[in-house]
This record gives sequence, structure tokens and C-alpha cells, in this order.
Amino acid sequence: MLADRGYYSYENYEIGLKKYHIQPLILTKSNFNIEKLNNALTCPLEYFRQNKKDKENKSKFIKLTNSFCKNIIKRKRIKYVRSHIEDFFKFLKEGLNLKHFHKYTTESVKKQHY
Repeated sequence: MLADRGYYSYENYEIGLKKYHIQPLILTKSNFNIEKLNNALTCPLEYFRQNKKDKENKSKFIKLTNSFCKNIIKRKRIKYVRSHIEDFFKFLKEGLNLKHFHKYTTESVKKQHY
């Protein structure tokens, strides 16, 4: 998931990793603190049970968070990718006169009648 600074919060990173098992690459603000984020990214308690599935989930979570922490520091790369997305939406809004384009899924776009 890639989002702009409007979605920036430590909680949004935590939700993406713990609930959806994705790396949320949200642009960070200048006061971003990786240590504060690391403290919030503790492994869910249910992964500490002794069954095989929970051990696998714990291992996956640790790999995901480690990968995430490596990627989140690369803000310039994320910003570069995000600029392409912003250019695309600017084209839609100005070039194709879709100024009020607030549909984010294929189904919601199909339902809209222009």
C-alpha cells in the first residue's frame, strides 16, 4: 500500500502490518522517529502460543516488520514513486475533467454515471 502524508500516523503503520499483513509505505514527515515506530510494532501475543501455525505467523510478522523498517527509511524512493501517482491523478482531474473523481475501486467507478 502506498499513500501520501495525509495517512501518516504510527497507528496506520501498525494497522497495516498487524491487521492486513502489508507494508504500508506512507510518506513520513520530517519528525518521523523509527524508534517510536519499532516500539509500537510488537508481535501480537497470540503468536506466542506453542502451535505450529502461530510460530509460522510470528516468523512471518518478524520478517515483514524487518523488511518494512528497511524500506521506510528510503523515503526519497517512496516519494519518487508517489510523484508518478500524483501526476496520474493530476492528469485525470485536469486533462480528463474528472475534478471530483473520488472513486477508488472498480465497482464504485462502474456505479458512477457521468
